[in-house]
Amino acid sequence: MQAPLRQPLDHVSGPFKVTHERTSPPLVWILAGRRTGDNLQLEVLADALGWPREVKRLSYRRSHFTWTPYYGRLGPSTVPLTREALEGLVPPWPDLVLSVGWRSAPVARWVARQGGGRSVAIGRPRAPISGFDLVLSPPQYRVPEAENLVKLRAPLTRTTPERLAQAAEEWHDRLAHLPRPLIGALIGGNAFPYRLTEAAAVRLGDQLDALARARGGSVLVAGGPRTPARSARALLARLTVPKHHFLWGDPGENPYFGYLALADELVVTTESVSMATEASLTGKPVHLFDLPMLTGPLARGIYRFDHWLRRGGGPVGRAYLGLIRNGWLVMPRVTEDFHEGLIAEGRAQRLGALTEIEPPEGPPEDQTARAAAAVRALFESR
Repeated sequence: MQAPLRQPLDHVSGPFKVTHERTSPPLVWILAGRRTGDNLQLEVLADALGWPREVKRLSYRRSHFTWTPYYGRLGPSTVPLTREALEGLVPPWPDLVLSVGWRSAPVARWVARQGGGRSVAIGRPRAPISGFDLVLSPPQYRVPEAENLVKLRAPLTRTTPERLAQAAEEWHDRLAHLPRPLIGALIGGNAFPYRLTEAAAVRLGDQLDALARARGGSVLVAGGPRTPARSARALLARLTVPKHHFLWGDPGENPYFGYLALADELVVTTESVSMATEASLTGKPVHLFDLPMLTGPLARGIYRFDHWLRRGGGPVGRAYLGLIRNGWLVMPRVTEDFHEGLIAEGRAQRLGALTEIEPPEGPPEDQTARAAAAVRALFESR
């Protein structure tokens, strides 16, 4: 493995800070957490960079949740880490540290400070944006504009033509007994403020069954880690057409990519931007099923304020955005704008719409390549 630079990197002003010319590739640390989807985005970005890497798995003491609202304001810190996680953070220090989400934000800044390396965060760090060299933000988080922010049009994903071709080969014989066309249903679950209630699951099951019967085909149901078990069972009970399903925790191999590769049409629940992105990358017709949102007074108030803010907001809105940039507040997670964009591009429609989908030729813009280019710019010579 190539050794990293021993001296701190030279910082200069500008949206992407740069360094003097170097002869060896940067050493990358991936700060992996407990969320599979988050870790996947870090791995995708590291793969695109192609630089030497080390994976540092972080675990946290329970007490660190006591200051969750202002966690990102800790600054560079390892205070919340368990002893085991802290023992893995030793020299040689990396030239680039990749983190995702809010839990690893103070740790990422601390690691970058030790060796003078660059820090790149994915998502919404819930910390001062200026504390990172670069923030890559998928659309559902709507992080306010900043000099060192790159807004991605979609999350980073491993869905590539090569992976889909491999999955199609692996799953073709196992699904060959089902009548075509195959309707792939990618089912998410509870993610604030969206809820996959039993009533919503029954409604989705009925619509899937009707779509498959109208097509004379079958349904493939893939549940995720957020899918409530009772809701999943309620959905499956409504299906009268031939089906194949896999729920999170079921024994055997997960057929998720096999479903993506072999389905003729795809249905996706709208709490997930990642699943909608992966479905759209296949170039197949995509149907969106709207999950209900929380309707309590607090949730209604938050989203009314957010809607007002997006329409302008005035001085109060500008102050609100400033608090978000500095890690004091966080914008609500909203997926509607992303899904409306897919519909406007002709890549998706609402489940139950009467029009036939004809996806545009060519895949969406490659966000992984765009993110990797922004990271490489941190290391380009003047």
